[in-house]
Amino acid sequence: MLYVVSDQEQTVTWSVKPEDILVLTENDDGSCTVRAVKDGSATVTAKTLDGTEIAQHRVEVASFIDNNDFIWAVENGIDSEFKPVTVNWKKEKDGRVKLTPENLAVIQGVVSLDISGQDLTDLSGIEWFTGLEYLNCGKNNLKNLDVSNLQSLTDLICYDNKLKSLNVSGCFSLMYLDCSSNSLKGLNVTENQDLVTLYCDENSLLELDLSGNLFLTKLYCSDNDLTELDLSRNVKLMDLNINGNHFSTLDVSGFPELNYLGCSGNNLHSLDVSENKSLRYLECNDNRITDLDLSSNNLLLALDCRENMLESLDVSGLTELETLYCGKNRMRELDLRNNNLLTDLECGNQTSNGKLEQNLKLVLTPERYAAWTTDGYEDNVNITLTTE
Repeated sequence: MLYVVSDQEQTVTWSVKPEDILVLTENDDGSCTVRAVKDGSATVTAKTLDGTEIAQHRVEVASFIDNNDFIWAVENGIDSEFKPVTVNWKKEKDGRVKLTPENLAVIQGVVSLDISGQDLTDLSGIEWFTGLEYLNCGKNNLKNLDVSNLQSLTDLICYDNKLKSLNVSGCFSLMYLDCSSNSLKGLNVTENQDLVTLYCDENSLLELDLSGNLFLTKLYCSDNDLTELDLSRNVKLMDLNINGNHFSTLDVSGFPELNYLGCSGNNLHSLDVSENKSLRYLECNDNRITDLDLSSNNLLLALDCRENMLESLDVSGLTELETLYCGKNRMRELDLRNNNLLTDLECGNQTSNGKLEQNLKLVLTPERYAAWTTDGYEDNVNITLTTE
């Protein structure tokens, strides 16, 4: 779409703002030609050679939101948990919504939108909701999502779609992002510097750059294809879940406030949690860890270190421990006399070399010895009880 704008025969220079709506070309006769590259409104300004502004021309590039499924979802899918929004836009006879100034004003006034579970395949038109702060479009069938125009967006939930691409580059206010259970191979959050919580589990991510996310406190990126992750700048992390990836090393030394660490199902041979003194929950099962020093983690409530290569495990200092899963290792003895709050235990199926079964000497208090029960755990086998 081309527009020709002129200011009679005066010698002028032309400019346009914003620059991403129109492409401007100055003509030899003193006029200019602007070509629309996307929908929106732009102002073309003429100035004399000395910089005096002499004319302005407003150019409206009004398009349609013709995705009827999306229009229906907006009108009917707003979650009652949030303040109801009435989208009283005017439609054409064919059901399409034209981006008139009146419609645009209504659209831009919508702050929260929940259109989850509507079986949507296309969200074209979402770029006009520039006032959105909260968007939930999870549990649909979206393959692509571009919300880069939504600069006010703080919360984006788009989990359980079929997303192969997600553009959040212009979302400078984004604090919460849940894009788990999709088909993403890449995710760029470098511009989302206010990001606090990121869920990107169950994708196909090969790498993840978090160097710009200094305020990140929760990161859940389990079940991807990550082999390494630089977290050196994410010192505020409290929850970290990298279960089900391909890590062979993991450095968590810089996180004094870490409360939860999940690193099960990787290729770890060692794990140093000596500096994580706030740790309450640790999942490191299904690795190849040979030694686990927990002497600095006396706040631990739950520990799962099953299916490793541990020959010993000292939990004597873990007096707050309530849950312990340490079966399928290579231990011969386990002393639980100091763990009086322990109510959930699975420690059987120990082996001598990963194959040959061996008994585990389980040392209990006399009270615990008298009340010992497998409590339904079929894996609590090959255990010899003693009080000393």
